[in-house]
Amino acid sequence: MPDAVVRPGSEPEVEALVGAALRFDCVLIPFGGGTNISGSLEVPIDEARTVISVDLGRMDRVLAIDDADLTAELLRHREEMVPR
Repeated sequence: MPDAVVRPGSEPEVEALVGAALRFDCVLIPFGGGTNISGSLEVPIDEARTVISVDLGRMDRVLAIDDADLTAELLRHREEMVPR
């Protein structure tokens, strides 16, 4: 079970989160659709570092998919980015 859950809504928020995780030696586990078919959300029992689940639900626009690296580049929905 993670120690915390965060819900970034922009690329700068994700960048700041990754920077903080590196600085404080935290583990980031991305959470996407909730199926956990791969078991990637399971935290090893012996993990001593702080574990943060990164809920990517607010990042709802796929910009690119890298089939070789099995990664995706996501962006928050454009309508949500307009200042109010």
